[in-house]
Amino acid sequence: LRVERNNKIQQMSLMQGKLNHIKNPFLVYLRNQLMKKTDIVSNRLKTIHNYDVHKEIINSLCN
Repeated sequence: LRVERNNKIQQMSLMQGKLNHIKNPFLVYLRNQLMKKTDIVSNRLKTIHNYDVHKEIINSLCN
């Protein structure tokens, strides 16, 4: 469980890092507009902070 969650968080972090280092002015504008108009950032944070370890343990034991 821990490794799987860690890998998922690392992948999201790498993707965000790539987005943050875009240099093309048009792509920067596009990225900024996407972040303003959608809930991408808050949804990513929710998936990290709403993690319920007890629920994950039960799910892994049942499957």
